Amino acid sequence: MKILEHSKTVHVECYQRSFYWSNDSNSGFGFYCDKDGTIITEEASENRIANYEKCLNGTYDVIDEGVKDCSHSYFVHSIGECSCGRQIELAHFTNDCECGLLYNSCGQQLAPRHMWEENC
Repeated sequence: MKILEHSKTVHVECYQRSFYWSNDSNSGFGFYCDKDGTIITEEASENRIANYEKCLNGTYDVIDEGVKDCSHSYFVHSIGECSCGRQIELAHFTNDCECGLLYNSCGQQLAPRHMWEENC
């Protein structure tokens, strides 16, 4: 099997300017921003921008929590190309191709299941 994409961990840097209602700390507003707190307006609707302005100017009775770091990471499994040409995500101990071939998570072809020994 040819490995087309190796597994990797992807890190996403993300920040949010947060406000919560003064009478309900479990709800409020969050606005995507950079790490310095500058709101990312090109991804925001007109309503979202209007809500942000109301949070800042006192129209809404909210408490400003400042900038929160919402960055996160996730794992992407390897992608391999079966000898039949199909692409397979190598996400499991045993990965099945539609053509019937089996591969492990490293892309090594496995024997057919009927040849496997049973566990005692």
